Amino acid sequence: MSSGSRYCCTKCTIKVPSKDVLSCTCCKTFVHNKCETNDDILEILKSVKGLKWFCQRCVGLSQDVSSLAKSMDASKNEFVAQLNEINDSNRKIKLDVDSIKMVVDHNQSKLDEHDRFDTVLREEIKIFKNEIKETFSSIVSKEVKLNVEHLTGDVSEKNVIKIMRLGRKCETVVRPILIKLDCVLLRDSIMRNVYKFKSLKEFSHVGLNYDLTKDQRQEFKSFVDKAKVMG
Repeated sequence: MSSGSRYCCTKCTIKVPSKDVLSCTCCKTFVHNKCETNDDILEILKSVKGLKWFCQRCVGLSQDVSSLAKSMDASKNEFVAQLNEINDSNRKIKLDVDSIKMVVDHNQSKLDEHDRFDTVLREEIKIFKNEIKETFSSIVSKEVKLNVEHLTGDVSEKNVIKIMRLGRKCETVVRPILIKLDCVLLRDSIMRNVYKFKSLKEFSHVGLNYDLTKDQRQEFKSFVDKAKVMG
């Protein structure tokens, strides 16, 4: 500040010469020394180099900033403590998750083992069922063959009176065969066991019927229909 200059005091608004003015180092405002200090302090401030002066407003702000800094430090410490707690909780949760994952993996392994056992068991049951079915079919087939052999054994050539083809000869049509037996009881026994013949693969395409006239077939059909209704 030049010695001849005059500055307006922010306190009293009076313009005072530079020798009586203090300048705040922080806010750069000018204050009359009478409004803030006294002549002795002014003399010290003017004579000592490097000595800084702050107005009351900036001093108050400095104290507020200091308090704010302390408050921020306290908040920071509290935040760090909470963050540490969160990190501890996260580590614990991670350990719990890892434990749960181990249990899940173990259970999945047991489940896979159970599925493999179940698959093997199903296959064995399926094979066993097929073997039983084949065995049963074999037994039934053998039994039927024995019955058929027994039945055919009861019929000899001497029981057959006549064998002949019916209808006109034709290469594209298989003509039926008429077989005449000497015994009605033998004929009826064969007809009662027709289903046994047809259960065998080699006779499944063979059909046996009574040799009836058209009227007899119609009458026989009416008897069968009545029997079905009564049954």
